[in-house]
Amino acid sequence: RPGTDGIISKTLTAADQVLADLPRIDYLWSHADGITSANPQVNFNFTHRMSRLKLNFVEGMGMAFPASGLTYTLSGLKLAGTFNTLNGTAAADALATAAKLENIPASTTAQNTLSTLILWPQEAATASLSVTVSGSNYSATLDLPGVTPATQGLASGYSYTYNVKVHKTGIEISAAQITAWTTGTGGDVDAKEE
Repeated sequence: RPGTDGIISKTLTAADQVLADLPRIDYLWSHADGITSANPQVNFNFTHRMSRLKLNFVEGMGMAFPASGLTYTLSGLKLAGTFNTLNGTAAADALATAAKLENIPASTTAQNTLSTLILWPQEAATASLSVTVSGSNYSATLDLPGVTPATQGLASGYSYTYNVKVHKTGIEISAAQITAWTTGTGGDVDAKEE
């Protein structure tokens, strides 16, 4: 079993949030019942167990992003957590304190300046965002809606998209768009003795 008896513990860092490394912390899980030697067919339908935060940075009034892009810091969320490979539960450590992900780069394309983060599911009303553009800092608060009105935060398997408009005079953040990640279609796999 991976981790400690099937439990993977990890404290997320800004280095984990590099686009190419996101698959390493995007824990997927699938479960199949009724598999026997008489019925050996296994179809895996994996689901995302972490939370995804997508920030779309937009130039506001009087703002021009440099070609090199921008960096930002996200704070107010728990970065330590566990993934239970036995039951698929991913959650922030209840005893952990909120921390910061600092100097996260946002990638710039011809149309957009984007950043995608994979985070532990957790209850939290808000997170703080500080954007640095050409040496100047701009701060704002992200309201985390959750999935139900009773529970604010980041839910397992959900993606939250925010448009972050950076003006010379401050930041304007849209309400989150919440979507479940699309479940990919599994295929058939035959395991044979080597």
